[in-house]
Amino acid sequence: MATTPRPSSSSFSPGPRRRHLSVVTLLSLFLVASCSDVVGPDGDPAADHDEWIVFVSDRVSEEGEEVVDIFRMNPDGSDVQNLTSHPTRFYTDLGLSPDHSTLLFRSTRSGCDVWSLAMESLEALQITGPGEGCSTRPRWSPDGSMIGFTSSRNGRWEVYAMEADGSAPRNVSNYAVVEDLVSSFMHRWTPDGRLTFFHSRGNPGVPSTHVVNPDGSGLELLFEDFDSWYIPHWSPDGSRMSAYLPIDGDGDWHLHLMNGDGTEATVVSGEEGSLMAGSGTRPLDPWSPDGERLVASGHDGLYVMNADGSGLTQVVPFEGRTNFDGWSPGGTRIAFSSDQAGTWDVYVVNIDGTGLQRITDDSGNDRNAVWVSRR
Repeated sequence: MATTPRPSSSSFSPGPRRRHLSVVTLLSLFLVASCSDVVGPDGDPAADHDEWIVFVSDRVSEEGEEVVDIFRMNPDGSDVQNLTSHPTRFYTDLGLSPDHSTLLFRSTRSGCDVWSLAMESLEALQITGPGEGCSTRPRWSPDGSMIGFTSSRNGRWEVYAMEADGSAPRNVSNYAVVEDLVSSFMHRWTPDGRLTFFHSRGNPGVPSTHVVNPDGSGLELLFEDFDSWYIPHWSPDGSRMSAYLPIDGDGDWHLHLMNGDGTEATVVSGEEGSLMAGSGTRPLDPWSPDGERLVASGHDGLYVMNADGSGLTQVVPFEGRTNFDGWSPGGTRIAFSSDQAGTWDVYVVNIDGTGLQRITDDSGNDRNAVWVSRR
């Protein structure tokens, strides 16, 4: 059974156990999204060619083997290119640098390591060393100068920070000062340049969430008994926070919005009740580039809302497996993956629910889309 998080004394803590959570009753604007042509940001069709969508596909697989490569295409699905041309079992954890010049990913092409891929030259570099255990979950710092990641190089899963070129890796989860630590996993960076991560302690493994400086100092406990999948996300300026939290131990995870310091937490609700985590809820940044809106995955599709929870709009009415992937650079559209057509495909839709378009239709599985600005 899910347990209510126990906040620490950190200023980041939402403290849902100590505050009455007022319910925001919102009008749900269930718009039926019809497939149609879409245009670029701000209504400019030509703008689409200043952007790419990068995605992972198993279309390179042959009978008897399941392998993938990283591809890119225009946002209308045209001009598909294989960027890696090195089929392997996994290309995961794709993450774009703040300036959109470099893609991070985890690959099994030569072990289990973090790689970078330059978007213009397509030069791929292995930035964690072979033979150093498995390295995964790479995340760019807000200024692009550092990378946080998870590694098993010391015999247990721990969190590290390194320079953007892979140099000077250092352990920041600091298991020696966390009692009964079993494992730690990278989540993301805070807007002010600290790392959030979660770890499991003891047996059977009680989860907790911490924040730490990239040099390993200033370790703070944020939450205890808090499921790592629904860890908080801050808006780009740090003024707002979203998190999926339980209500009165009901066993479900309900979307909460609050100030960046955890105060004034409210439950996001629509006509069908509170918005709960669905099958497409993933630990990806839900906030738009300008911080004015965010995406949420419910049991019946994807929703877009304002930063305060108002204007809740169902933009994708699909049920089943539908995963939010990311925002367009201009914040006017979102990309998502869904298996509604039988195999996984990449879709785009405007943030008001119009212009729904399936942009891959290969017989393979296409997903994990990342929207890239070419400017």
